[in-house]
Amino acid sequence: MKGLSLNMAGLPGSWQESIISLRSQAAAIGEKLISKTIEGQEWTGWFQYPKQHGFEQEAHIQEMLRQIKYKYNAVVLVGVGGSYLGTAGIYDALAHSFVGDLKNSNQKKLFMLGHHLSEEYTTDFFEILDQYEPLVVLVSKSGTTLEPSIATHYIEKYMQARYGNAAAERIFAVTDPEKGVLLKKSRQAGYKTFAIPSDVGGRFSVFTPVGLLPLAFLGVDTKQLLMGADAVFQDFETYPQQLAIFDYAIARYLAHDAGFASEAMLYGNPKLGNIVEWWKQLFGESEGKQGKGLLPVGVRLTTDLHSLGQYLQDGKRNILGTFLYVEKVKSSHSPLQIPTELINSHDQKSLTLHDLNLMAADATFTAYTSQEMPCLQIRMEQVDAYHLGALLAFFECACAVSAGFLDVNAYDQPGVEVYKSHLIRLMQGQSK
Repeated sequence: MKGLSLNMAGLPGSWQESIISLRSQAAAIGEKLISKTIEGQEWTGWFQYPKQHGFEQEAHIQEMLRQIKYKYNAVVLVGVGGSYLGTAGIYDALAHSFVGDLKNSNQKKLFMLGHHLSEEYTTDFFEILDQYEPLVVLVSKSGTTLEPSIATHYIEKYMQARYGNAAAERIFAVTDPEKGVLLKKSRQAGYKTFAIPSDVGGRFSVFTPVGLLPLAFLGVDTKQLLMGADAVFQDFETYPQQLAIFDYAIARYLAHDAGFASEAMLYGNPKLGNIVEWWKQLFGESEGKQGKGLLPVGVRLTTDLHSLGQYLQDGKRNILGTFLYVEKVKSSHSPLQIPTELINSHDQKSLTLHDLNLMAADATFTAYTSQEMPCLQIRMEQVDAYHLGALLAFFECACAVSAGFLDVNAYDQPGVEVYKSHLIRLMQGQSK
């Protein structure tokens, strides 16, 4: 897999032997995904979406962008869960770390709304939005999900007050192509609409217009994003080309079978924080059913070594560690050299800050595996649109295989509806 690899050296020898013996079973699950005979097959349209529809959609979106006459420097993305996490993860990974504070920059700012119910956040958001020229992307298959539907009400009211009749041309909707509240509203108001494929669920939708539209507005190279994903999907059909996907899924299954409770994704680049949030939803919502699944948690290096590090080092041995490495730093400035006196170097070896960051991850990996914590390493060459596309496609395929080992449907989320039913009763003044 170009620019992406898996290292299993941190797993016990018995696990490594089991992984080899279970590869044929993993490949059989993968074949069910390819042939659309896997449980929940009606929701597997995400697999091979770039080749079948994505590149065509991407070209259509780029053509629409060229026709936009008005100026904008911000995108307000209204959505929750899979409707925003992939976009937020890719944008944050590629944008300047302090994009909101850049002066005289052409880089567009992403704002998110409708992903929670905080009044303080919402009022603070509208207080600063006047400083920007925004366009709005509403993402919801039905238009009835509580958090984004409330946010849609507020942002529509704001846009109409600010832009009047011109507001409609600044608002776009990604929704069901045939039915639903948001589709009806969009048609009545004159918003341009894009379709969420009927066979793709939210957490697998980042390579559809759910992600492509807002990312294109934000200036991301969406064609390269699709090319990275497409390379993984194409390889997946050529066993054993994608052993890394199968091996990662099997390692997760072995941890689950051994009674482990969690998988910790450890990452050293804070710009990948929302990528890890996307990963958490993907695996948590896909596998957390019937009393099964590993709880996915994110651990930022080295920050969290000064908070969670003690537990990970000496706490319960029921956590699988997955280290996400980025080999090369992509930056416009010269590497930041570390003075030798700060690192107690005796051989005068020149180290950059990125070198030291990778060493800290290596040291943590060694410390945890020495305490019998099973650990994996996922290494990506660099953070760019192509490799992010490959990484997310890697996780999507691995999730399908991993859920297959657990014998759960990766594509439904019945537990999510429970809190909603209780909230509706409370909103209607009914007792708990």
